[in-house]
Parts: sequence; C-alpha cells; structure tokens
Amino acid sequence: MEQCSSEEAAAEKAGLVVGDSLVDLTGGLGVDFAAMAARVSRATMVERDPHLAALARLNLSSLGLENVTVVNGEAQEFVASMLAPVGTIYLDPARRSYKGQRVFAISDCSPNAAALAPRLLEMAQRVIVKLSPMLDLSETLRVLPSVSQLHVVAIDGECKELLVVMDRGYEGVPLIVCRDGARQFSYKTDEQVEPASLWDETVIEGMLLCVPNATIMKAGCHDRVAARWNVQLVSRNSHLMVGPRADGFPGRVFSVQNVTTMGKRELREALRGVERANVAVRNFPMAAEQLRQRLRLKDGGDTYVFGTRTASGRHVLIIAK
Repeated sequence: MEQCSSEEAAAEKAGLVVGDSLVDLTGGLGVDFAAMAARVSRATMVERDPHLAALARLNLSSLGLENVTVVNGEAQEFVASMLAPVGTIYLDPARRSYKGQRVFAISDCSPNAAALAPRLLEMAQRVIVKLSPMLDLSETLRVLPSVSQLHVVAIDGECKELLVVMDRGYEGVPLIVCRDGARQFSYKTDEQVEPASLWDETVIEGMLLCVPNATIMKAGCHDRVAARWNVQLVSRNSHLMVGPRADGFPGRVFSVQNVTTMGKRELREALRGVERANVAVRNFPMAAEQLRQRLRLKDGGDTYVFGTRTASGRHVLIIAK
C-alpha cells in the first residue's frame, strides 16, 4: 500500500497518455492504471502477483471501469507475446531486489526498462516509465532511448518520482518538466543560459527571498530559473535567490525584513520583538535546530529565519515573512 501512487500523481501520468489503447505492465493495486485507463477506449493491466491482480479486478469493476482487462503474468512475457501495437505502455519497475533490498539503478529494477525499451517502442507509440527520484537525470537520459520528456514530480513539496516519456522514433532534445502542484517550470536540455549573477548583499526595500521547490533542486536548474525570473543567487551553493519580483516562481517566496550577521549586537537589533520563528539553513555551519536554540527562539509563527553563506563567504541570517 505504501508504494501506491497518490491520486494527484496518477493524474499527472494520465495527462501523458496518447492514443486510444493502454498497457500497464506493472499494475500493483491499479491506482495509476485506473487514472490512465479513463483516458482510453481499451486498457490492459498486467500484474505478476495473483492476489494483487484479483484485488485490482474487484476495485476496477467497483470504480465502473468497463474497458479494462487484468492479466496475471510477467511483464517481459506479456510484451514478448504482444501482437498488435498500442498507443501507450506504462511501467513502474519494482525498486526492491529479490532479497527485499531497496535498489535505484534502472538496470537493478524489475523489469529492466533499459533492456526492454527497444521492444516497448516497437509495440507502443509512447512509453512512460516511473523511476525513483533518487536517480541522476543525466544518467537516466543516457541510459534510455528516444526520451522526449522527463518530468520531475513533487507532491506537497516532496519530490516523489521521475516520469520518463519515450516516443517512438524521437531524436530531438528532451524537455525537462519540473512540477509541484500547479507550479511548473520546463526547459530544453540544449538551451544555453549564462551563469546567474550573485547577490552583492545589498538589501533594498521590497526585496524578496525565493526558495526553489524540490523539483528545481532535483533538476539542478538554478541558473535557468534565475534567468527566467531575473533574480540573483545568494551564492553558488546556497540554493536561495533574491530579487524585486517573483510572480509564479516555482517555490516559496518571502518578503525580506532584515539581513544580519551573527554578531550579538546586530542579532539583538534584527530580532527585536521576535519570540518564535521558523528556522532553516542553507550552506550554513550549524543545523536548523542548533541555530534556533542559539537564537533563543521558539518554533513557529509567521517569521522565517534562513541561515546561509553569501557569495563573499559571510554567514548571514535572512529574516523574512
């Protein structure tokens, strides 16, 4: 159960389905399959565990999905026996070894999507593969063929999965899509972008602090985001940005109230009247809880304190709302 997709994540996959037919090679309890099957006229779900297959038949029928067939069998054998192509094939390889140990590499998962890819692309116009968010994006693009899109998907701020879209015959440049709820940022991997400018530590009225969401952190596309929103990086390794405006920014945006060093007199003045705050650190020499205790602040409230290191190497606290 804990490995099931949420309905929100399943809806993300359903939006990628093409054609009027679908095969899900790794059905599980059928959460992803149910969402995708609603987009096509006929759909087949393959599940190797007989108990899960039986549960899926019951659940899918209860959901009113009459256009579906559930097959109890192995993904590799089913693909090998396919006679007619379909619009979309989906697979979510198991990320545990036969000994029950967690694995991440594509070649270690079952089935091996890279090994199956040539046959899958023979039998489908589009192949969608769900992978671990722990995987390196560049390595994923290197291992899998005909990748047209790679989606980094987060739910409620937590990076949950990578969705790789392979389209038969595609030879172009992949589109990287970073999505967290309604916020989306996308780019082509061959787009050239200049390194983002670094903050000179000047604090201006109305300055905003921008904290990229988990998908941006995973994709490592900070320079692209900074260029699109015309913001500056606090430093190369802090993963924080500042600027005068950030409409639609893919992450959280705060209004900067003050910036202070760790000097006692400066701290006392900057935190005057603040008894509780949400404390976070980025590229800072102490953990968030250590910093909160050092500042003698209770947790919570509407004030945020970010401990970070600037491009000049100074340790500062950015106090924001």
